[in-house]
Order: sequence, then structure tokens, then C-alpha cells
Amino acid sequence: MGGGPHDEGGGGGAEEEEDGEEDDSDGAKRRRKQQEQQQHRSWAELQRRREAKWLDMLDHWDAFMMRNYKKVR
Repeated sequence: MGGGPHDEGGGGGAEEEEDGEEDDSDGAKRRRKQQEQQQHRSWAELQRRREAKWLDMLDHWDAFMMRNYKKVR
């Protein structure tokens, strides 16, 4: 009774999320979000591996230069 702010709307079907995307019944939005998170984790892991490689190279720079001078040049 009365149209207060806590009354539920009577529109069935897809619900609209805060970000403006509609959430469909088969969970496509959820799968898309999981894929984005996986890509972000993969990218972050790649960056960590690259950083570890450079830290190792710098720790052993003299030996690395002796073996891989042409590559570094």
C-alpha cells in the first residue's frame, strides 16, 4: 500500500544490475566476469614470472653476460 521506496517493482524477466548490464538466466554475465578475472590472474602471473626472471638475471649479471652477451647486446 503506498508506493514507498522499499516496494518491489512488478516487472518480471531479466534484472538490471547496478553496472547497467542485464543478468540473464543462463549466467552469461557470471561466466564473463569469471573469464575476466582469470585473464587478470593470468596477466598478473605472467608479470610476476617476468619480474622474477629479471631479478635472477640481475643477481647473476656477470655470469649471465658471459653466457648471453650477444642476446643482451
